[in-house]
Amino acid sequence: MSAPLVSAPAGAVGLADAGRFLDAALARGLERREIAIVRLPAPLAPLTALTAAARRGAAITWRAPDEPPLVAIGACASIHLAGPDRFAALEPARGALFAATASTTHPAVGDRAPRLFGGWAFAPGGADREPWESFGDGRFFLPRWTYERTPRGGVLTAAVDLRDGWAGRRGLAHAELATVLDALARPRPEPPPPRILSVRHPERDPYAARVRAITAAIAEGELSKVVAARRAFVAAEVDLDPWSVLRTLSARYPETWRFGLRFGSGTLLAATPERLFSKRGRRVEADALAGSIAASDDDGEARLAASAKDLREHRPVVEHLLARLAPVCEDLDVPSQPSVRRLPNVLHLHTRLAGTLAPGVDAASLVARLHPTPAVGGVPADAANAWIAAHEPHPRGWYGGPVGWVDANGDAEITVALRAGVVRGAAAWLWAGGGIVEGSEPDAEWSESALKLRPLLDAIGAE
Repeated sequence: MSAPLVSAPAGAVGLADAGRFLDAALARGLERREIAIVRLPAPLAPLTALTAAARRGAAITWRAPDEPPLVAIGACASIHLAGPDRFAALEPARGALFAATASTTHPAVGDRAPRLFGGWAFAPGGADREPWESFGDGRFFLPRWTYERTPRGGVLTAAVDLRDGWAGRRGLAHAELATVLDALARPRPEPPPPRILSVRHPERDPYAARVRAITAAIAEGELSKVVAARRAFVAAEVDLDPWSVLRTLSARYPETWRFGLRFGSGTLLAATPERLFSKRGRRVEADALAGSIAASDDDGEARLAASAKDLREHRPVVEHLLARLAPVCEDLDVPSQPSVRRLPNVLHLHTRLAGTLAPGVDAASLVARLHPTPAVGGVPADAANAWIAAHEPHPRGWYGGPVGWVDANGDAEITVALRAGVVRGAAAWLWAGGGIVEGSEPDAEWSESALKLRPLLDAIGAE
């Protein structure tokens, strides 16, 4: 990659100025047969303004705690990942793609390494049925247009693939720039939420039977823990707007990683409290989040911290992360006791591991090492995953899978797609689960999963 221009304080830029700057960068990219990545100042606008400019194609809205939010639309380039090598295949594809890019940054905005957004299904072959057909085993994309709301103002990034030498793509990019800037300058009002016709939950007895089957297998020594998931289905009168749903979800759960990821006609929405890991250079952080109680419970924090059942659920997650990270870290800090993480509706036991990676460890190899953690799979991992595949009535798709971004520098932030669901047309499919260990009771587990379904149900407007 070529070095970007040095940034300077932000300032306003009009369509003509933006067009000239974009055209100069595209001319260089066309001459060199590269992917031109161009960063420009843009007006401040709601994130939903850009999604309204492109109602089809790949898109993502990404909101991380204490970071500026962004939205991206269109795919300049895509990476499809499938089968047992779906994790390992990302790194060579990422390296080859970014080796073909050249970045140019307008002097009025700050620089940022370009990112690929996407993720993977919980298990290979688990995203080939409704509503996951457009997602597949794994998929990442380099957005055509990315809009960020930063403390210095709005920033728009264009990515234009000029490797084939077609000069007409410059004209298309200018037309898209005009459309995008117009959408940001004149955002459309959000549609009113549609009337919800029905919410269908699974029958309670089969769910209870699955919990009892897991605890029986635990008593026989076959398993130590299995995360049992259930799915709810919501039908609306007219199409749901996933970006409006996400905006409501984001406002209510700012402590979480909130994202909407669209492939094809389906949009995966999540407000997940769990980050699988972040990588910044050689610095790595990973979160163990397992063991839960309702936030409304009296003395909830003290009860959760002292709960033998929840500590049994939490400990294997910490041990898993430690065992998988220690061989690839020069140092690793692991707190001796979990803390309690508070969300509006639920409390979680939380342990954060932090360390320094050995040279050459890439983000995709970390995903392969860490996923699935016992927080979404179970212990022993192979036996628990086999149990899930054999007994859960609906394939998980990307629920519980790793979702996030990797950038041109090799940095990454990967979350676990929990408190998640898919919106497609006038329908939504929502997932929630809980760790089943020795001492788990079906009624309590049903209530816990109901708590975890509540954020998305409320954001959609379902009772």
